[in-house]
Amino acid sequence: RPCSRQAECAGISSSSCVRTHYDPVTRCLCGDNQPPVNGQCDSQTKALYHVCANSDECNDGLICGTPNITGTAPLHLRVHAPTDKICLCDAETGFTEKEHTCNDAEILKTSLLAIFLVSCIRKILVN
Repeated sequence: RPCSRQAECAGISSSSCVRTHYDPVTRCLCGDNQPPVNGQCDSQTKALYHVCANSDECNDGLICGTPNITGTAPLHLRVHAPTDKICLCDAETGFTEKEHTCNDAEILKTSLLAIFLVSCIRKILVN
C-alpha cells in the first residue's frame, strides 16, 4: 500500500516505507521489495532504504546508517524520522547510489584497470 511516513507501515511486521527503481510511489514493502502477503514479510535481508538495526540485516553492498534528510533531501528519504537507520549504499567499498539502486561502477572500473595492467605486464614479461 502507498505510504508517506515510515510509521504508516508499523502494522506490517518487517516492512518499510520505500521507493524502488521501478515504482515512483513510496509503499510499505518487505525487505526484498515485494509486497507483504497477508500482512507478513518473509524476507531475511533488506534492500536499499529499508529500516534496519544493524548492517547484518542489509543486503551485500549496503550498510545500516542514518540518512542525510536535511535541506534538499529527496522526497523518498523524507518518509523517515531523523533518528531512523536505513540500509544505504556502502560508499567505503565502492558502492554509490544511482537511480534508487546501488551501483558498483567504481569497483568495476578498478577491476578492469587491474586486468588491463596485469595483461600488459604479462606481455612485457613474455617477450
